[in-house]
Amino acid sequence: MEKIKLSDLIGAGTVSVVQKVTINMESFSREPVFEGCASDIPDGYKNFVVNGIAAENDTLKIRVTVF
Repeated sequence: MEKIKLSDLIGAGTVSVVQKVTINMESFSREPVFEGCASDIPDGYKNFVVNGIAAENDTLKIRVTVF
């Protein structure tokens, strides 16, 4: 199974650059490692593999894993 990187979702327009996002490492129950607009996500996070997405109010929660 091919792994999807966060940059793939942004590049394809699946995650809008103006969308509010939080990025959680490994688990949604941990503190986010990033909160803000998708356009402001640091480049280092864009290479992480997405392993979960959930909508919460007007924010898209993205769970990532480092491989």
